[in-house]
Amino acid sequence: MRIHNKLLRSILILSLIGLIILPSGAMEGGNPALYNAYKGLDDLGVKDAWDMGYTGKGVNIAIIDFGIDFATPDLMGTQARVSNVSSPYYGWPIVIDLESLSYYQDGTSGFSSHYANTTSMDVRDYQVTGTSKSGIYHIGDHPDQHIAQFYGQQVKVLVVDESVSSVYDTVYVDLNNNHDFRDDKPCRKGDEASYWDRDNDGYPDESGGMVYFIADGKTPLPLSRMLYGEKAKIPKSGELIAFECDGDFHGTMCASLIAAQGKNVMGIAPDARIISVRLGKTEELLWLLAVLGYDGVPNTGDEADVISRSGGFMYRLNKGADEGSAFLEYLSTNVSPSTAMIFVSGNDGSGYGTCNPPSGEHAINVGATYDQWWNNSSYRGDVTCFSSRGPNALGQVKPNVLAPGYRTPESLPLWITHSGKAAWDNHGGGTSGATPHAAAVVALIYQAYNLNSVALTPH
Repeated sequence: MRIHNKLLRSILILSLIGLIILPSGAMEGGNPALYNAYKGLDDLGVKDAWDMGYTGKGVNIAIIDFGIDFATPDLMGTQARVSNVSSPYYGWPIVIDLESLSYYQDGTSGFSSHYANTTSMDVRDYQVTGTSKSGIYHIGDHPDQHIAQFYGQQVKVLVVDESVSSVYDTVYVDLNNNHDFRDDKPCRKGDEASYWDRDNDGYPDESGGMVYFIADGKTPLPLSRMLYGEKAKIPKSGELIAFECDGDFHGTMCASLIAAQGKNVMGIAPDARIISVRLGKTEELLWLLAVLGYDGVPNTGDEADVISRSGGFMYRLNKGADEGSAFLEYLSTNVSPSTAMIFVSGNDGSGYGTCNPPSGEHAINVGATYDQWWNNSSYRGDVTCFSSRGPNALGQVKPNVLAPGYRTPESLPLWITHSGKAAWDNHGGGTSGATPHAAAVVALIYQAYNLNSVALTPH
């Protein structure tokens, strides 16, 4: 039996005991009244799963979306890292951003690039930190356009060699826009999130994104050598910073449903770790890179165990027989059979045959249910009217599983709220919200297999 058939069976079993619900740890988070309103945690056995130790620990989940705010309170510390000590990226967060990489490689300054150009050394009009070993600072504009819109101008980024002269290892973002970097948070390997806690209440209020690469003059940008070979450009030391930022809130929502830490809301698999895979290039290539990782070799620790994609190809008609679905089948059976592929079914219901691609035998497609969060509705647990239905073009029954897709608690990026305690709501939903619910359950299954020394193999 193939791994995904095992996973499907496990998900169906777990769904019957209620694991496709937010876990009991949420009741200890920032909104106990919100969580206490839901009685299903007691009814459906979620506490039992957590009590057995299944929290997603040791599982990497790739979220393919428009970026994630890792500085929002509930997602701090949830980033996956390169664990191979021989990798030049060892210890840094894993982020796949081909759009920014292609802009840099082509020598163009794309509006949507998340790289900061810090070639300038002109720090006039700014108060620097006084911590540079060489006395030479690098400075540039922060790439997040949400920050620029908030202040009416781009804020600056300062790069500093704080340990060894000319080895740039620390980044400061002028998030309060006061032209003084001395009161800004340092970002370095192991503590990469940039944020400003305006009122010092322990909840970040403004986000400067997450640093995942500082140019050292010898290391190519992540994935650039794999994609561009010897033509890959290598930025000079201190002259480029790669940031991970949230583009439109959707990615932060999905990440929080999986791994939120309980500051405001709580995810199903809070000990899972998140790989952000940013949309913008051929999506099939993003799937491939997510299963290969930075080194181009599956199963070496820098890749995803689970892929969660809350989006599809509505314009492709041969659902299940289209080229994207065929490629996904190839990935699942030949390249990385142990990677679980979790995809949205779509919000194009309620007609039959409306399930979005990619789909197929080894894709786990997720539909949405009503009102599993609140318990006062007569239609609690029913399939939502908008959730897409199968069968697909191959005659396969889709979706494979259902998960909450209506009024679930979610985290928000800080550019929406400018307040850490307000960076959440209970309006998450759609099959976009259902998909990371299911992906989180798969993370619990992976951990259960690992803890019991059961190998995840294709058969």
